[in-house]
Amino acid sequence: MTNQLQYPLLLELGLNETEAHIYEALLTKGPMTGSKIAEFSGIGRGNVYNAMQTLKAQHLVTEKEGKIAVFEAAPPSSLEMMLTKQKNKIEQISASFGNILPLLSSDYRLSTGKPIVRVFEGIEGLKEIYNDTLLQTDTIYALVSPDEPAPQLFDWLTTTYVKKRVNKQIPVNVVVNGTASQTSDYIAKNERELRTAKFVKNLDYKFSGEIDVFGDKVAFIAYKENELIGTIIENASIASTLRSTIKLLLDVLPE
Repeated sequence: MTNQLQYPLLLELGLNETEAHIYEALLTKGPMTGSKIAEFSGIGRGNVYNAMQTLKAQHLVTEKEGKIAVFEAAPPSSLEMMLTKQKNKIEQISASFGNILPLLSSDYRLSTGKPIVRVFEGIEGLKEIYNDTLLQTDTIYALVSPDEPAPQLFDWLTTTYVKKRVNKQIPVNVVVNGTASQTSDYIAKNERELRTAKFVKNLDYKFSGEIDVFGDKVAFIAYKENELIGTIIENASIASTLRSTIKLLLDVLPE
């Protein structure tokens, strides 16, 4: 019977239980033969030698050849290589998942008929929403209030997001809630930021935050410092209705 692991984190790093017990035994007791490892750990000799091949391939154990092979644990710093490999693997999985998520979402909508609703919080969460608007190429339709976004988010929007959108040649048509003086700087940048904007008087038609319609998705964003929350609803009917509503406003509002 094997003893309880002193360092269970070894399992989190990717070792199986047998490998973790063997590495821990060599780490704490020093170099040993396969039979000594089996005796100390309670693991069968055959399993010891099988696991040793994996540990050597991972550069966690070295073998001193001789009449009887002696195995020695590599320095614990070697475990960092495993951690780096896991990080790289997670990044690859994350990228692959991002590529297939639209397909998975489409299958879900077709099979259930339900809209997909996702909630995002904080600066990084809202960045995810804005980046999502760049995964398609159609014109974005938006309602935008004169609320001041959290400074960190505002800096990112003006220095990073808008440049990405312009580089991707994705135009945006916006109804801005505010007075001419409030929106003058915003409207002055319309042409270079591929934006068409009209405004409504803040006192007459008050709303806060932002609504973005893109593809089959609608994003509702509250970006003031004390709020920082947003939702994406993925549903063709909802997106089409809100898009048509914003188009209507743009058609009837004066220049």
